[in-house]
Amino acid sequence: ISKLPELCKILNISFEELVGEKTAETDIVEKLMQDENADVTLEEMAQIGELVKPESVESKVNETVEKGGKIPFSVLVSLAPFMDKEVLGKMAEELADVKIKKLCAIAPFISRETLDKIVDRCIVNDNMDGNGIVSIAPFLSKSTIQKVAEYLMAHGQAQKVVAIAPFMERDMFPKDLS
Repeated sequence: ISKLPELCKILNISFEELVGEKTAETDIVEKLMQDENADVTLEEMAQIGELVKPESVESKVNETVEKGGKIPFSVLVSLAPFMDKEVLGKMAEELADVKIKKLCAIAPFISRETLDKIVDRCIVNDNMDGNGIVSIAPFLSKSTIQKVAEYLMAHGQAQKVVAIAPFMERDMFPKDLS
């Protein structure tokens, strides 16, 4: 996909002619094909993420952050596969109102340590609702899974502990459910 601009140049045709239709995405791609440094928004990049070089995505993200701009979570989700794990993790950590259910979309793209920190913060701030925990459980450390299980048990959500049981060590399983 990243070779499409080169193909267009070789064939001396527009991207629109190559793909056969004009869309908002083809306009953005053509804009970037004409000038790699064209001014596109992160939202536009999110629409065509797979067509943009990862360095371009990271550069635009860093530029936005340096200017003090906020990146909506939905845009962050779209750009996650094209971002550096550390940069994405740092941005996810800064989201004070992050819900576990929302993390499902970016969990595969951030480090285990970062995800553990975010979940720990949810537990400490008592805003862990348990929704989505099964989806991110494979990406958490065993010790964080244990903390989550203890939290859920203490908050009457034993059914969710059963759902994350496959990710727990046998000796970590709460005695109340044994």
